Amino acid sequence: MSADKFLGDEKAPLVLEFCNLLREVSNEDPLYQSCRTTLRKLLEIGNYEIHLNNGLRTMLQILDFFKESLVALLHGLGETTYPTAHIQSLQIQFRDFRTFSRALCQAIDGQAEADEDGEVDNEDDETDEDDEVNNEDDEHKVDNENDKQRNGEKFIVLYSITTIEVGFGRVMKKMEVHLSRLPLILQVLKYTDDSVCIDAMRSISLLYLAILNELNSMSQLVEGAKDEFRQVLEDHKNSLQLMIKTITRKDDYDWLLEHSAVLDSESMIHLLMMKMIPEEKLRDEELYNPLIRWSKNLDVKLYKKFKKKDLTDSQVLQDWLCKLCQILFKPQNLLFLACPNDPTKFYPNPELEPQPLHWDCFENCGKAIALALMHEVHVGVALHRVFLLQLAGKDISVEDVRDADPSFYNNKANKEPFHDDDQIQNEFIKSISEQIRFFKNGFDSVFGKSIFQQLSDNGIEPDDLNLVLKGSIELEFNSDENLDDKQNDPLMPQDNESDPLTYRYFKVNLQNLNIPEWQQGKRLGEGKFGKVFEGYAPGGFFFAIKEIKIEPEANIEQIYDEIRLLCQLRHPNIVKYYSMEKDEGNLNIFLELVTKGSLKDVYGTFELEDSQVSHYTKQILEGLKYLHERNVVHRDIKCANILVNEKGRIKIADFGLAKVMELNTLMKSSYYGTPGWMAPEVAKSGDYGPKADIWSLGCTVLEMLTRKTPHVMEGGKLLDLPDLPSQHSRDFIKECLQDNKVDRPSAAELLQHPFVKGFGL
Repeated sequence: MSADKFLGDEKAPLVLEFCNLLREVSNEDPLYQSCRTTLRKLLEIGNYEIHLNNGLRTMLQILDFFKESLVALLHGLGETTYPTAHIQSLQIQFRDFRTFSRALCQAIDGQAEADEDGEVDNEDDETDEDDEVNNEDDEHKVDNENDKQRNGEKFIVLYSITTIEVGFGRVMKKMEVHLSRLPLILQVLKYTDDSVCIDAMRSISLLYLAILNELNSMSQLVEGAKDEFRQVLEDHKNSLQLMIKTITRKDDYDWLLEHSAVLDSESMIHLLMMKMIPEEKLRDEELYNPLIRWSKNLDVKLYKKFKKKDLTDSQVLQDWLCKLCQILFKPQNLLFLACPNDPTKFYPNPELEPQPLHWDCFENCGKAIALALMHEVHVGVALHRVFLLQLAGKDISVEDVRDADPSFYNNKANKEPFHDDDQIQNEFIKSISEQIRFFKNGFDSVFGKSIFQQLSDNGIEPDDLNLVLKGSIELEFNSDENLDDKQNDPLMPQDNESDPLTYRYFKVNLQNLNIPEWQQGKRLGEGKFGKVFEGYAPGGFFFAIKEIKIEPEANIEQIYDEIRLLCQLRHPNIVKYYSMEKDEGNLNIFLELVTKGSLKDVYGTFELEDSQVSHYTKQILEGLKYLHERNVVHRDIKCANILVNEKGRIKIADFGLAKVMELNTLMKSSYYGTPGWMAPEVAKSGDYGPKADIWSLGCTVLEMLTRKTPHVMEGGKLLDLPDLPSQHSRDFIKECLQDNKVDRPSAAELLQHPFVKGFGL
């Protein structure tokens, strides 16, 4: 029997015959039991299908094995009062039962299909006009024999179904007893070692769930059994919930999703998270590392504590996420407010006057909450209904607004100008829409898609997510560290009590940069905004200094405020703003030093291929997308204002400076860009928005490809484009150069264009 390659398909019938012969001697004989085990293994390999001749005879033989395994399983379940003591023997007994149960059910289904095919064949025979019967007596005899055979077949099938029905009922009764005892067993296990408790609970749960799964399959063949099975699950919800908590992605749990009506929301979320999130994604370090690195901007101690730890460890992950949420959700940090009626529930602050830092916080907070849901980690945070419904793309009511923020409602309803309920509702939604958008961007970036529709399809309401997020943990908002050691820097917020989050951010970043003393080096260049020099600070830190002449009447406080906002922007494809200082009649802005000059310098030395221009354009778009999402418009996109480092990474420079210069009385008029790259609406009326940057980008791509100052319009009309290396590059530029700004794609949309996705280059 071990010679598989010689026996082939004959192995299963041979083993079956041996089993039948040996059973006649004794079903307790070790040789018989060994032979039956071999048969069980063969059936498992064959996915429980019986690839044998004489289907009804085989069904009767399998039926005997089923009854034997049923008796053994019932005996094991009857003896077991404390399952951990007999778990191994019970697992063996159940495995035999499951194998022969599925084989028998498979045989019954196969026979039913054969009967249906036979009826169709008989109908075809009766309607065949070409068939002539010459001997009616012979035909009558054949019909009688066929009727007897069919009646015998029906009897065997009905007898098999009846046996399954009896087996289902008896095992179901035993399982009800075990399910009722399960919570008590868990209490007993809690007094043992934690690892022992977890292993024992998992072994018991998986065995019980496997038995229930088999009963679920058997119920499909027995009239009324489906309802009976569902009622048992309903009666033992608590035990079912305890068992589901132990399920992992490697286990068989799909059948439980068919019974969502009897499952609690937390159990359903657990099952759906396992179904939607593959194991490899949970261990993807790129989900955690960017968030860890970003946390350094808010809390250096938090960053140092967790930067080298394994965040795939559930306890470490929970500790880290709880501490991160403690910073982000603390009401004093202005991002979120606690509901007065339930301080455990938070929603975005509608009164927040956001800065770039706040948008990053909302986006990364969305990532943190998504990670908590993905790993089913309790972080002690509950999201208010107005928050969850907006995330799910659903409408909120004025009652929801009143519950979340009664002061917002009362201020609008009772103070002039008076607002009706619809106005209050709309204003509240508008006031938190951007916060929701950034939070949702971070949330969806972790899952890779919006999960709310999938949850809704399975009966999970947005509020149910709080069952995972909140748990039994209470966030403890510790008082801030002593923040009185303010540096003498004009960029440091002076009222740290009103915005400790922003103060902490600048404290960390400015201390790390350490530019209290510096030396001016060689001149790097000069542009419309001023001269640029190389700078050197203690510790060997190199940076760039943009020197701008400031008139005595310049609004220096507003300039400080504007540059303080620019210092909060962080993206791989934009130049970092570090700090600033005023020196007599000059304003010195400290910037990231980018070593290889501008794209204009690059194409002046090297002829760029289509693929290189595509690579650079994608990075420019990434930077523009980041700036535009934060309401920062560049106003002068061109190769001279786009820098590149030694690794080929693009850095957009001089963004935001046009607005800074408008605060300087030296500028007698607003700065709108450079002719040749300037959008039509800017040239006509100074109407500058994000879509004007898109026009300039199209001109910049043309500039890289032709190595010339772009000339795309004449007399108010768009000129034909010159010959270009590819159709994709031509199409990309034309998309950017739409005369009507409304027709131009956004930076996010252009990132999907074939030219920057690398197709057909």
